Amino acid sequence: MESPLTMGAVLGIAESVLEARDKNWAERVLRPLYDAALVLHRDSFRELARLPGTSLALQRVLGVVKETADSPSPEIYVRGPRNG
Repeated sequence: MESPLTMGAVLGIAESVLEARDKNWAERVLRPLYDAALVLHRDSFRELARLPGTSLALQRVLGVVKETADSPSPEIYVRGPRNG
């Protein structure tokens, strides 16, 4: 971040969301931001998920892991709207 004030605001918001008692509220607040980021940076999400050593938890956060019922190994996919 270019400004300490901006970084402080971002960290304050992150702290509020992470400490939220109502996890449904947190998801409702973050879902539109996440979906917009996914649409704009889909390739970056995929690249991050495919880095060596990337955990399944991070891949889930990035929205690119789907565990199939008939296979113990996850498959890569992207959820959300597709462009084109």
